[in-house]
Amino acid sequence: MDLAAFRLKLTERLFNEMAEKKLPATTGDYDRLFDDYAFDGRSDGFFYRSFFPEYLL
Repeated sequence: MDLAAFRLKLTERLFNEMAEKKLPATTGDYDRLFDDYAFDGRSDGFFYRSFFPEYLL
């Protein structure tokens, strides 16, 4: 997955999460989500640790 696709996926996840919580998305939220993504070589290569705690490093 290239960086542009990664950022698009990240942004979609951020706004979906903020919409579910009915909170405004901020730059800090974006940075937090960006930091929480990691590469693991599975599926599309990315997982979100906050949503999938079984993958905690």
